[in-house]
Amino acid sequence: MSRFDLVLLFIFALIVAILGADLWLIVNGHEQFSGGVWTFATAVCTGEVVTFSLYRIAKGRGFPQSIKGKHQIISDIETEEEEEETK
Repeated sequence: MSRFDLVLLFIFALIVAILGADLWLIVNGHEQFSGGVWTFATAVCTGEVVTFSLYRIAKGRGFPQSIKGKHQIISDIETEEEEEETK
C-alpha cells in the first residue's frame, strides 16, 4: 500500500467521521453543522491531496505513468492530425 493510499484512507475516515457526527446531531435534534465546517473539511481534504501530490512531484517521482501514457496518446493523435492537414 502506497503512502498516497494511506492519505486517501485518512481523508475517507475523516469524511465518514464528519458525516457520522452530522447524522448524530440530526437524530438527536441538534442543529446541523454550518457551512463553515463543511468548507473547512473540504479545504483540509483537498489540501492533503494537493500537498502530497506536490511532495511526490518534488521528490522526483513525477506524474503517474497512466497520466503520461494518456498524454502521449493525445500528443500522437494531434501530431497525426497536423501531418494530415499539411498534406
